[in-house]
Amino acid sequence: MAKVTITEAARLAGISRITMYRKYIRTGVISVERDRDGNPQIDISELVRVFGEIHQDTQSNSSDTQKEQYDTVLNDPVCRAELAACKALLASKEDELRRSLEREAWLQARIEASEQRLLTGPDTKRRWWWPW
Repeated sequence: MAKVTITEAARLAGISRITMYRKYIRTGVISVERDRDGNPQIDISELVRVFGEIHQDTQSNSSDTQKEQYDTVLNDPVCRAELAACKALLASKEDELRRSLEREAWLQARIEASEQRLLTGPDTKRRWWWPW
């Protein structure tokens, strides 16, 4: 089954996180598992077992709320100015990254060329004063 965070589980059950911890998790009514990062997760079947049917329509409400917040941010001149500044900063950082990658490629080519010279060794011309 699907697993959700404790915050999402409390939202689906219609209770607060603190109530979820105090009344259900600490008393052992609901079992909590840990994901590979060590974050607590609750199986949805546990929520159904304890609370009966759960309502998952909160996702559509949250997306509507996010859209309203996004529209509000776009209409705010201060937020628009901050967004423009962030975009300019991002463009400068991308340009800096591009230049550093080009510099790295150039240095890598120089290293490979010097390695090639070291592998072939110095020119071994016969010296006029050497007897053989």
